Amino acid sequence: MSLPTFLSGALLGPALLLAPISHPSKIQAQFSLTSYTMLQTFLTASALSALLAYITNLRRPSTLAARKPAPCSFITAYDANILGGLLQGLGMALAGACPGTGLVKTAVGVPSGAWFVAGGLLGAVAWREFETRIKPRSNGAGQNSRTGPSKITVGEKLGLAPEVMLLLWEAICIGAVLWTAGGDFGGKGLGSAVLGGMGIGAAQATSVMLRGAMVGVSGGYGQAVEWVSGALGEGGSGIGLLGALQFDLGVLGGAWALGRFAPELVDAGIRAVYVNGSTAFLGGALQLFGARMAGGCTSGHGLSGMATFGVASFVTVASIFAGGVGWTALMM
Repeated sequence: MSLPTFLSGALLGPALLLAPISHPSKIQAQFSLTSYTMLQTFLTASALSALLAYITNLRRPSTLAARKPAPCSFITAYDANILGGLLQGLGMALAGACPGTGLVKTAVGVPSGAWFVAGGLLGAVAWREFETRIKPRSNGAGQNSRTGPSKITVGEKLGLAPEVMLLLWEAICIGAVLWTAGGDFGGKGLGSAVLGGMGIGAAQATSVMLRGAMVGVSGGYGQAVEWVSGALGEGGSGIGLLGALQFDLGVLGGAWALGRFAPELVDAGIRAVYVNGSTAFLGGALQLFGARMAGGCTSGHGLSGMATFGVASFVTVASIFAGGVGWTALMM
């Protein structure tokens, strides 16, 4: 067990639990475009994460690299990111949770959280089996079969220096947060969103300091499947706990500790909307299948990947929002 990895997860867990994005109602309202609390939280955390990544890479170049396009592509370099993102958005709209908030809900005893995690593990199993069948046929279209696209960041594509890209992204994040507030700059909703984003940003900074890596949750689901497969002697990774799984166990442990020893800090909104077990299970399965396909989820691609300005991460997150908004519009 790596203590820095576990502690990094243990700090992200409470940050997610305290942020309004742990509330299903906030995710549903975001996808119905009736509230922008989720977006405001996300952009606050992203702005802080981008500044952190820039400073880290300035001191130690290429320490925090942008994510490359998902490898299982057929037509373009990014079709796996697009399809995987759409599936994640659909799953989020159904379950009102993402891989990280599914863990923290489980930790504090919200029944839909456990159903989500169970579905997520099934989705990771399904992707493991599916990948072995499609990978030999995927041609990595649009990318060199060994190295991938030569330019993988937005800044490289646009010919912008890292500091210019940082300033542009900070301006976009701040402007979008203020614009979506609709002039209610002193409102409780905006305040909770910004504070929640700052808490997640602080957890991100701790992760970089403790283990030299940014946060990401969906990989732990996949590694849990590999761990079980190895323990059963079916070709997995063996008995040793892998890094991403240790991180996710930290998320669970940190959220559980907050709920156990400071329950008054946990907002009742996390339980305010009932999500039945079958819906949460399906949402979890879709999200983790999509996350494994895209090479990351709302934390890996969203909080961390966009902070390093990876094109694949922007494509994935845009697809997540498109999938969630599109499904919600169809159901309204």
